[in-house]
Order: sequence, then C-alpha cells, then structure tokens
Amino acid sequence: MLDTVPRTLTEEQRDSLEVLSAQVMKLLELRRRLALQAELKAQLQEALRTRERVLAVVSHDLRSPLGTVLMTADLLREMAEDPELHRAADRLERAGSTMRGSSTISSTTRACAPENSRCACGPPRSPTSPVASPRR
Repeated sequence: MLDTVPRTLTEEQRDSLEVLSAQVMKLLELRRRLALQAELKAQLQEALRTRERVLAVVSHDLRSPLGTVLMTADLLREMAEDPELHRAADRLERAGSTMRGSSTISSTTRACAPENSRCACGPPRSPTSPVASPRR
C-alpha cells in the first residue's frame, strides 16, 4: 500500500530517522571491514602456506649437502694422520652440526606461526584497525 498524499515528519520522527541512518551506516561500515578482514586473512594464510612450502624445500635441500659435509669430516678424521687435519675435521664437523641444527627451518616457522604466542617475531599486524567479530 502506498501513500500518495504528501506528509510531513515530526521532529521526533526526523530524529529517529537520523539515529536509524547512523546505525545503518555503522553496520555497512562494519560489514565492509569484516569483508576486508576476511580477504586479508585468506591472503595471509595463502602466504603462510607458500612460505611453509618454500622453507620445507630449502630445509630438505640443505640436509643432503650437510650430511655429505659431516661424512667427509668423519672420513677426513679417520684417514688423516696429521693433527692439524684432525683439528680441521673437528671444525668442519662442528660447523656442519651447527648448520644442521640451523636447518630445522620448518620447526622455526611453526614456532613463529601467527597462532603461536611464543614467537619472538611478535603478533601479526593488520593494516586496518581491529574489528570485533559478530556474535552468534
């Protein structure tokens, strides 16, 4: 049903419409921010998955050469009669072992995952101000 006769609004009705329009604008802004936040979260998750895959490949690719270095150091120590070569083999083995310990990249990335509060990198930052999630 349509009203075809022009009417005027009372001051109270105008005030109510202004309050209602402000609430609608806030709701629309909240929805826009939630959509942006969801998009940013999806992008961040994809970036984290990509980083995890790359670091897994790098970690794997470092293990084989380090194993070779450690075996070479062991072989050099066994075959060398010169004490200087023994010391060099020890240094090589220590360096290889240190690098092998450093090559556990995937465990480091898990420790620095956004959901892990123990990460020394700090919490993830969002370019937008925080938006409260809707209650259900």
